[in-house]
Amino acid sequence: LYIKSRLIDHKIWSKDDFWDVALSQQVSESLTQSGVMQNFERITSRGPRAGGNEHGYRKSHKTKWHDLGLEERAGAASQVHAVVFAQLGALAHSMIEFGCGLQRSCAFVRRMSIRHQLPSTHRNMLLQHLISRCEDEKLKQTT
Repeated sequence: LYIKSRLIDHKIWSKDDFWDVALSQQVSESLTQSGVMQNFERITSRGPRAGGNEHGYRKSHKTKWHDLGLEERAGAASQVHAVVFAQLGALAHSMIEFGCGLQRSCAFVRRMSIRHQLPSTHRNMLLQHLISRCEDEKLKQTT
């Protein structure tokens, strides 16, 4: 509690760039750790190499979105959306905790949902949750 009270008024929390970069880093780290795109990595096997080398070889290449079939792309997108949803929700809560307020937190959710092509149902769920949380906090303060 002591540390939080010292951090609440820090200038960094008022910078949208801070929150944008934080989300980008958290999403990137989560996707790397979860191995979303590695789940769709392709292994290619080739026959004998030119120059008389009779040993075949296997090569793995980094899969791009356009390399995926329709179902694979939908599955990967769903996994990415789940990561963005979780990280965006966590950061939106942090924004409120650090005194950014409901309006800025909701604006952040809207902006980042659009940027990351989060389905509108996910965006609305996050916004509803933030609004409910703030209303609950107000009720606790008045009672």
